[in-house]
Amino acid sequence: MESKIQALEIQHARGLDTVEAFAELGLKPDLRTYTVCLQAMMDLHLAGTIKFASQNPNKIAAMKSAGYEIQELLHPEIEITPYNKSELLTKKRRLGYDIK
Repeated sequence: MESKIQALEIQHARGLDTVEAFAELGLKPDLRTYTVCLQAMMDLHLAGTIKFASQNPNKIAAMKSAGYEIQELLHPEIEITPYNKSELLTKKRRLGYDIK
């Protein structure tokens, strides 16, 4: 969480996007792992074939590498506003998010 706050401060102070700000800190743009979530799914014995809602290619890849077959990929609707437009476009262009 501290890294995200530092990245946001760098973004605002220097006019960088989120990817550039994390790079300034020597970090990958997305520090999340999905180990705990995947373990919980396994502990609950959830089926290997699932419907999955995400636009994050890393999250989708983590599900597949854990052995889940994505039967249907759902795309949550995201409202693009003046407040989130820059961040969402950065995620789409630089991180491969499937934002429509």
